[in-house]
Amino acid sequence: MRRLLGLSDMKANTQWAPLALLGYRLQQRKFFEPLYQQFDLHQKQRRYTSQDKLFTTVHMFFSK
Repeated sequence: MRRLLGLSDMKANTQWAPLALLGYRLQQRKFFEPLYQQFDLHQKQRRYTSQDKLFTTVHMFFSK
């Protein structure tokens, strides 16, 4: 089995790293794709898509 992550001494706060990794992997595996297909969010787009905003909201909800 290939080792993907390792632990090291860090001076920075990394308590959110597992949650960030989980969100990244869920997005890679298109876990939220059925949710994206149910919503048709029309709004002016500048930097983020509506799906990106929805993912961020769900991610913030689960991180609290």
